[in-house]
Amino acid sequence: TMGALQRTPAAMGGARALQRMSAAGAQKATLNWLQRFVVGLGLCPWARPQHTLVAVAPCHAGVEGGVRFMRRQAQLLALGTAGLYRGVEQPTCVCVFTDASYADPVSFAGLWRTVEADLDASLILLAFHPLRVDHGPGCLPQIASDAGHFSVRAPWPTLQLLRVADVLAAREHWAEAHGGPGAFGLLTANKRKLRSTGTPRLQEMINTCRTDTALDSDITLVEDDVHVPRSI
Repeated sequence: TMGALQRTPAAMGGARALQRMSAAGAQKATLNWLQRFVVGLGLCPWARPQHTLVAVAPCHAGVEGGVRFMRRQAQLLALGTAGLYRGVEQPTCVCVFTDASYADPVSFAGLWRTVEADLDASLILLAFHPLRVDHGPGCLPQIASDAGHFSVRAPWPTLQLLRVADVLAAREHWAEAHGGPGAFGLLTANKRKLRSTGTPRLQEMINTCRTDTALDSDITLVEDDVHVPRSI
């Protein structure tokens, strides 16, 4: 399941930082998270940051504006147009929300569920938030400090769009390589890896992604609202 969003004391200091960063800073934080956290910890073996478009919503996008913004990104992805954007092929789109109201996980959950209801059947939506508590397989939702929750946490409130066909292909590939249905084994392995790393270290990594303005590789930042292709 997609789980729920709740407040947790360990991440509250980082959440307050959401109100003090520019769109370019949010882009850099997200790109660092993709490289250092998602890829660096091996949480998604088929993640390809060079095939990822990072889109930052207008800074004051409430739910109505956020839905319009996501509808635009979803249309591009579903039609395959995004695959031609600046030479990036077969992308996923990671959409970052910097409006201060989304530091409140309840507000972000409202946007998430509204976008999900509006989504084309050919696409899947994933949600990440600095304060999210995961209720999915292998989770301990009754323990807010459980390191396993970092599988659904990011430096900023984030919605990720993926094509259903790409997700099914990735799951089939994982099943063929590792046995078992879909990627369930990966989910449980990720929880073990995160717990072995520990909540303090994981929170430090998230915070560093947010505060470190350096990038691990060359990217092009654009000022006009949306896509940031990344190359490694």
